[in-house]
Amino acid sequence: LEGSVATTILRKHVLLVLILPHSNRKHMERSLHIQPRRSHLKTWHDHDQLQTKQSVTVKALFPYDANINDELSLKPGDIIEVTISEWSSGRKWLKGSKANLPYRSSSIQSYFPKEFIEMHTMTEKTKSTHYPHKGNIVASFKGKRYNLAEKPEDWLDCIICHELADEPQITKCCAKTMCGACIKKWNSNCPSCRKPKYGVTEDPRTNQRIPSLLTHCPNAECTWKGFLKDVEGHKERDCKFEGVTCSQCKQVKLLREDLQAHLENDCQERSIPCPAGCSQTQKGVRRKSMTTAYFRYSELISSHYKKCPQWPMRCPQKCDNQLSLTRATLRDHIDSQCPETELACEFSSVGCTVKNRRREIQRHLTRDTTEHLSLLMKEYTKLQTDYSQLKKEHQKMMAMNKELLN
Repeated sequence: LEGSVATTILRKHVLLVLILPHSNRKHMERSLHIQPRRSHLKTWHDHDQLQTKQSVTVKALFPYDANINDELSLKPGDIIEVTISEWSSGRKWLKGSKANLPYRSSSIQSYFPKEFIEMHTMTEKTKSTHYPHKGNIVASFKGKRYNLAEKPEDWLDCIICHELADEPQITKCCAKTMCGACIKKWNSNCPSCRKPKYGVTEDPRTNQRIPSLLTHCPNAECTWKGFLKDVEGHKERDCKFEGVTCSQCKQVKLLREDLQAHLENDCQERSIPCPAGCSQTQKGVRRKSMTTAYFRYSELISSHYKKCPQWPMRCPQKCDNQLSLTRATLRDHIDSQCPETELACEFSSVGCTVKNRRREIQRHLTRDTTEHLSLLMKEYTKLQTDYSQLKKEHQKMMAMNKELLN
């Protein structure tokens, strides 16, 4: 049937054949509750399975020592793989495996605390290899090489060392430029015209011209251009591509543009709050909050996390894989709350030898009531016997006291 579709529906044992236009097909299928094609169902199922199996990578920010055999020990920077469904589940303890470990199967999933990790992206900052064109005009001045943006005049060069003249002096005989230090070392005739006796005087023109030469920044990535006299100041204060040393850790050398990010995120000596929220601040570290403890990062990941009372812990008896405890509350949980703690029966004092988990104690008390009553009766009978014997001994001692008194 061109331009239409035939849909067969069996309702109330009556076979109906409907001739429907293409435009009304979906509307009628919804109203008559016709199931979608089987192939569509398979596609949706495969899509859900794919979403469940796909994984994301996360990065550990702080250390964690495994206390149970199903936990994952972490150190800062470890990369962990977790499934998308696990990451978006909202649980406090996730299950995953460390990435790129050949001896560890990806199917072995272990628990680790979610609060100490962050999403990890594999994209890293790459330096641009496209540098601005700076020409090939290279000149030396005071022992340093500079990339000039203009060609210097020939008379600016010292005729002895062939560098830009430092403390320039000019000869009176032939008006050639020389460095002040070169003249002191030169004891023979004029280096230009060979005149035996020659005099020199200061060269103010050269002294003004050299500092005003247009110069590129020595760092290839930098686009700055200015006077030669300002190059060193630009490198020390402003150039983002100048190598600097971190003022806190004193060990890492990096570009100035990366320094702030290093101080905030990577420096081992930066001051950070305890991620577990304890209130005991490390001595010598400036406190930024009255309720949160601050530590040097190196101290936190080396020793503090091993004794922090608020560091997250899981129950070693695995009563609840999502129950988030702390080092300070773990013992109390095991002694008074954990349903997996093994306890003696309440009637152990009268002879019951049964030991059960806390969650099974009530069932034991209900099920073995007869045995407990029997034990109580035995204990009661024994107490009665002991009482009668003590009563007789008491009466005997009272009679002896009377005889002694008389």
